[in-house]
Amino acid sequence: MSVVSRYQCGSNVVIIWSYVFAVSFILKLSIIMLQQTAEGYAKTLNVNLDERLQPVGHSVDEMLTRLEELDTMIALVQQERCNSIGITDALEKVVDDAKNNIDMLEIKVDAAEKHLGITDNATKFKNFLAPIFKKTNPEEPSSTEIIIQEPFSVAKYFTNVEQASDNL
Repeated sequence: MSVVSRYQCGSNVVIIWSYVFAVSFILKLSIIMLQQTAEGYAKTLNVNLDERLQPVGHSVDEMLTRLEELDTMIALVQQERCNSIGITDALEKVVDDAKNNIDMLEIKVDAAEKHLGITDNATKFKNFLAPIFKKTNPEEPSSTEIIIQEPFSVAKYFTNVEQASDNL
């Protein structure tokens, strides 16, 4: 072998070693860059579930508190509604009895108008005002009997309702 061929073989070895060194340097650099990139992504993707779910848990707790308050309010309204049913029934009975009393009064007024001979509204009004502007003569008491009825009292309708409300 000649010197030139040894030199060429040695230079080939140097070139190969330089390629190997360059490739290993590039691989080490790639590994370092890959580790840095992985660490960067790990920092951005690092999810602390407790920290992230704490606001959601707080909102859920507040919602449960509000729902409990709503449930309490609904229970109170239901209780008031149950208490009001008896009062409403008593009021309906009062209205019915008052209507019946007014109907009876209208019948008696119509009978009195017929007895006095009042037929139309104008005559009714004039006859109504006539005693006010006219001198009164002492009249003899009429022979018709006056029936005195018991005064209308609403209290008798609500005594049972109050007792029922107290028992609830």
